[in-house]
Amino acid sequence: RAMCKDEPGYNNYTCLCRAGYTGIDCDVTIDPCSANGNPCTNGASCIALQQGRYKCECLPGWEGQLCEINTDDCIEKPCLLDAPCTDLVNDFSCACPPGFTGKRCHEKIDLCSSEPCKHGICVDKLFVHQCICEPGWTGPSCDININECVISPCENGGQCIDGIDDFTCNCEAGYTGKRCQHAIDDCSSDPCQNG
Repeated sequence: RAMCKDEPGYNNYTCLCRAGYTGIDCDVTIDPCSANGNPCTNGASCIALQQGRYKCECLPGWEGQLCEINTDDCIEKPCLLDAPCTDLVNDFSCACPPGFTGKRCHEKIDLCSSEPCKHGICVDKLFVHQCICEPGWTGPSCDININECVISPCENGGQCIDGIDDFTCNCEAGYTGKRCQHAIDDCSSDPCQNG
Protein backbone atom coordinates (compact mmCIF):
# COMPACT_ATOMS: atom_id res chain seq x y z
CA ARG A 1 0.00 0.00 0.00
CA ALA A 2 1.02 3.61 -0.56
CA MET A 3 2.00 5.79 2.35
CA CYS A 4 -0.49 8.49 3.31
CA LYS A 5 0.77 11.83 4.63
CA ASP A 6 -1.60 14.22 6.47
CA GLU A 7 -1.57 17.77 5.22
CA PRO A 8 -2.88 20.91 7.03
CA GLY A 9 -6.62 21.47 6.62
CA TYR A 10 -9.75 19.33 6.53
CA ASN A 11 -9.71 16.12 4.40
CA ASN A 12 -6.31 17.00 3.01
CA TYR A 13 -3.63 14.36 2.45
CA THR A 14 -0.93 13.31 0.04
CA CYS A 15 -0.29 9.75 -1.09
CA LEU A 16 3.33 8.67 -1.58
CA CYS A 17 2.94 6.11 -4.39
CA ARG A 18 5.05 2.98 -4.76
CA ALA A 19 6.93 2.39 -8.01
CA GLY A 20 4.56 1.65 -10.86
CA TYR A 21 1.56 3.66 -9.52
CA THR A 22 0.38 7.25 -9.79
CA GLY A 23 -2.72 9.38 -9.18
CA ILE A 24 -4.13 11.20 -6.13
CA ASP A 25 -4.86 7.90 -4.37
CA CYS A 26 -2.12 5.89 -6.19
CA ASP A 27 -4.87 3.99 -7.98
CA VAL A 28 -3.53 4.39 -11.54
CA THR A 29 -1.05 1.79 -12.78
CA ILE A 30 1.80 3.26 -14.84
CA ASP A 31 2.28 1.38 -18.13
CA PRO A 32 6.07 1.07 -18.36
CA CYS A 33 5.78 0.13 -22.03
CA SER A 34 4.21 3.43 -23.07
CA ALA A 35 5.14 5.93 -20.35
CA ASN A 36 8.39 6.93 -22.08
CA GLY A 37 8.02 4.98 -25.30
CA ASN A 38 8.87 1.33 -25.80
CA PRO A 39 12.09 0.65 -23.85
CA CYS A 40 12.73 -2.54 -25.82
CA THR A 41 15.02 -2.29 -28.86
CA ASN A 42 15.33 -3.93 -32.28
CA GLY A 43 11.59 -4.40 -32.82
CA ALA A 44 10.99 -6.29 -29.55
CA SER A 45 7.56 -6.30 -27.87
CA CYS A 46 7.19 -4.78 -24.39
CA ILE A 47 5.05 -6.71 -21.89
CA ALA A 48 3.90 -4.78 -18.80
CA LEU A 49 4.26 -6.60 -15.46
CA GLN A 50 3.19 -5.59 -11.94
CA GLN A 51 4.58 -2.59 -10.04
CA GLY A 52 5.82 -0.74 -13.13
CA ARG A 53 8.09 -3.52 -14.30
CA TYR A 54 8.21 -4.83 -17.84
CA LYS A 55 9.69 -7.63 -19.90
CA CYS A 56 10.99 -7.46 -23.48
CA GLU A 57 10.02 -10.24 -25.87
CA CYS A 58 12.87 -10.33 -28.41
CA LEU A 59 12.57 -11.06 -32.12
CA PRO A 60 14.61 -14.05 -33.37
CA GLY A 61 18.31 -13.21 -33.47
CA TRP A 62 18.27 -10.82 -30.48
CA GLU A 63 18.79 -11.30 -26.75
CA GLY A 64 19.45 -9.28 -23.58
CA GLN A 65 17.18 -7.42 -21.16
CA LEU A 66 16.29 -4.83 -23.81
CA CYS A 67 16.95 -7.14 -26.81
CA GLU A 68 20.05 -5.07 -27.54
CA ILE A 69 22.44 -7.98 -28.17
CA ASN A 70 22.66 -9.66 -31.58
CA THR A 71 22.78 -13.43 -31.01
CA ASP A 72 26.04 -14.86 -32.37
CA ASP A 73 24.84 -17.31 -35.02
CA CYS A 74 28.45 -18.34 -35.73
CA ILE A 75 29.10 -19.63 -32.19
CA GLU A 76 28.19 -23.20 -33.21
CA LYS A 77 30.59 -23.05 -36.22
CA PRO A 78 27.93 -23.79 -38.87
CA CYS A 79 30.32 -23.40 -41.84
CA LEU A 80 31.98 -26.59 -43.05
CA LEU A 81 35.60 -26.88 -44.24
CA ASP A 82 36.69 -24.25 -41.65
CA ALA A 83 35.16 -21.55 -43.86
CA PRO A 84 34.98 -18.09 -42.20
CA CYS A 85 31.55 -17.30 -40.71
CA THR A 86 29.98 -13.82 -40.63
CA ASP A 87 27.25 -13.26 -38.02
CA LEU A 88 24.08 -11.62 -39.32
CA VAL A 89 20.78 -10.92 -37.55
CA ASN A 90 19.24 -14.36 -36.93
CA ASP A 91 21.41 -15.70 -39.73
CA PHE A 92 24.99 -16.27 -40.82
CA SER A 93 27.02 -16.23 -44.01
CA CYS A 94 29.86 -18.60 -44.93
CA ALA A 95 32.78 -17.55 -47.17
CA CYS A 96 33.20 -20.89 -48.93
CA PRO A 97 36.60 -22.00 -50.25
CA PRO A 98 37.02 -22.52 -54.00
CA GLY A 99 35.16 -25.59 -55.17
CA PHE A 100 32.32 -25.36 -52.64
CA THR A 101 29.05 -23.47 -52.30
CA GLY A 102 25.78 -23.59 -50.35
CA LYS A 103 24.60 -22.08 -47.08
CA ARG A 104 27.13 -24.13 -45.07
CA CYS A 105 29.67 -24.79 -47.91
CA HIS A 106 28.22 -28.30 -48.18
CA GLU A 107 27.80 -28.47 -51.97
CA LYS A 108 30.78 -29.43 -54.15
CA ILE A 109 31.18 -27.38 -57.33
CA ASP A 110 32.54 -29.15 -60.41
CA LEU A 111 35.59 -26.98 -61.04
CA CYS A 112 35.87 -28.40 -64.55
CA SER A 113 32.31 -27.52 -65.61
CA SER A 114 33.43 -24.15 -67.01
CA GLU A 115 35.94 -25.98 -69.24
CA PRO A 116 38.97 -24.01 -68.00
CA CYS A 117 41.50 -26.10 -69.95
CA LYS A 118 41.55 -24.82 -73.56
CA HIS A 119 43.74 -27.59 -75.03
CA GLY A 120 43.85 -30.20 -72.31
CA ILE A 121 41.98 -32.38 -69.85
CA CYS A 122 40.65 -30.88 -66.60
CA VAL A 123 41.05 -32.77 -63.31
CA ASP A 124 39.00 -31.59 -60.29
CA LYS A 125 41.31 -31.71 -57.23
CA LEU A 126 38.74 -30.80 -54.51
CA PHE A 127 39.72 -27.14 -53.92
CA VAL A 128 41.46 -26.45 -57.26
CA HIS A 129 41.50 -27.83 -60.79
CA GLN A 130 44.52 -28.99 -62.76
CA CYS A 131 44.93 -28.94 -66.52
CA ILE A 132 46.80 -31.79 -68.19
CA CYS A 133 47.83 -30.24 -71.51
CA GLU A 134 47.77 -31.87 -74.92
CA PRO A 135 51.17 -32.15 -76.65
CA GLY A 136 52.35 -28.77 -77.90
CA TRP A 137 50.45 -26.74 -75.30
CA THR A 138 51.40 -25.35 -71.87
CA GLY A 139 50.24 -22.87 -69.21
CA PRO A 140 47.75 -23.12 -66.34
CA SER A 141 44.87 -23.24 -68.85
CA CYS A 142 46.75 -25.05 -71.66
CA ASP A 143 46.32 -21.96 -73.84
CA ILE A 144 49.98 -21.23 -74.65
CA ASN A 145 51.39 -22.85 -77.80
CA ILE A 146 54.85 -24.26 -77.08
CA ASN A 147 57.29 -22.71 -79.56
CA GLU A 148 59.18 -25.68 -80.98
CA CYS A 149 61.43 -23.24 -82.89
CA VAL A 150 63.00 -21.91 -79.69
CA ILE A 151 65.63 -24.68 -79.80
CA SER A 152 66.56 -23.79 -83.43
CA PRO A 153 65.90 -27.25 -84.90
CA CYS A 154 66.55 -26.25 -88.53
CA GLU A 155 70.09 -26.81 -89.82
CA ASN A 156 72.10 -25.26 -92.64
CA GLY A 157 70.39 -21.84 -92.43
CA GLY A 158 66.84 -23.19 -92.68
CA GLN A 159 64.08 -20.97 -91.29
CA CYS A 160 61.80 -22.50 -88.61
CA ILE A 161 58.01 -22.01 -88.67
CA ASP A 162 56.24 -23.01 -85.44
CA GLY A 163 53.16 -25.25 -85.54
CA ILE A 164 51.11 -27.12 -82.95
CA ASP A 165 53.43 -29.72 -81.39
CA ASP A 166 55.46 -29.49 -84.60
CA PHE A 167 57.59 -27.22 -86.74
CA THR A 168 58.41 -26.82 -90.42
CA CYS A 169 61.79 -25.84 -91.84
CA ASN A 170 62.04 -23.71 -94.99
CA CYS A 171 65.38 -24.91 -96.29
CA GLU A 172 68.03 -22.87 -98.06
CA ALA A 173 68.69 -23.83 -101.67
CA GLY A 174 70.60 -27.07 -101.84
CA TYR A 175 69.21 -28.61 -98.62
CA THR A 176 66.26 -30.86 -97.80
CA GLY A 177 64.83 -32.98 -94.96
CA LYS A 178 62.68 -32.28 -91.91
CA ARG A 179 65.55 -30.23 -90.40
CA CYS A 180 67.28 -29.28 -93.68
CA GLN A 181 69.94 -31.75 -92.63
CA HIS A 182 70.52 -33.33 -96.06
CA ALA A 183 72.46 -31.69 -98.89
CA ILE A 184 70.70 -32.20 -102.20
CA ASP A 185 72.75 -34.40 -104.57
CA ASP A 186 72.09 -32.68 -107.86
CA CYS A 187 73.54 -35.65 -109.72
CA SER A 188 71.26 -38.25 -108.11
CA SER A 189 68.64 -37.81 -110.82
CA ASP A 190 71.32 -38.54 -113.47
CA PRO A 191 70.63 -35.33 -115.39
CA CYS A 192 73.56 -35.70 -117.77
CA GLN A 193 72.78 -37.30 -121.13
CA ASN A 194 74.81 -38.75 -123.92
CA GLY A 195 77.86 -39.09 -121.90
